[in-house]
Amino acid sequence: MLHRAMNWGVKGACIGVSLGMLSGCYGLTKPQFEMVQEIPDKIDRLTIKDKQLQDDVNHLSQSVDELKETVASKQMIDDQMLTVEGVAMPMTMPLPLATAPYGEAISEPSVKLVFQNSMLFEEGTTRISKQGEEILAGVAEKIKNNMDENTQIRIVGHADSLPLSGLLKLRYMDNWELSSARAAAVIRHFIWQHNIDPTKMFIESWGEMRPVAPNETEEGRAENRRIEIFIEKV
Repeated sequence: MLHRAMNWGVKGACIGVSLGMLSGCYGLTKPQFEMVQEIPDKIDRLTIKDKQLQDDVNHLSQSVDELKETVASKQMIDDQMLTVEGVAMPMTMPLPLATAPYGEAISEPSVKLVFQNSMLFEEGTTRISKQGEEILAGVAEKIKNNMDENTQIRIVGHADSLPLSGLLKLRYMDNWELSSARAAAVIRHFIWQHNIDPTKMFIESWGEMRPVAPNETEEGRAENRRIEIFIEKV
């Protein structure tokens, strides 16, 4: 009995020492000890909040990047909207020897605009793309502002020298038909979306017969796949 009582006494002392270490041996009061216990939870909450803030920063950064791309795309459209043989120009700059129908040369102020197909059409189709709609809207506005009884609009389609493939091959016989269909798509867009007088417009199609760059490279073929818009005085 005495031995057992001594054991319980030792155990009680150990428990007392342990509680003392938790509450007093390290100089902590009970409220302070409870605050220490809450620290891991607070760290977890702060970690979650930090991650949420980082996600917000990433989202804002992505939005800024998208805005920069939109601005850059708009600038590209503005820079490439009006070109004469690749040189930016205002609508009023004369093109002294633009080719008129049946090969006559004209000397009155006229304008030639050149757009690669990738700027106007959805890839592998004759459908006007969203970017193409923006470009042609700007062109249509300038056409209407400069339109008079002596103005005519000539839309010329060109292609590269590669044979048609895929769905284009099923729908069109050759590059001549394809470039004609794309020129016609531009005219229909001007008529249906911008109410430009259809009697003032006509199309030409040259297929791959009038390249402006070598067809041996992808860069050259991209330049050859193009639409030319002539705003002419006759």
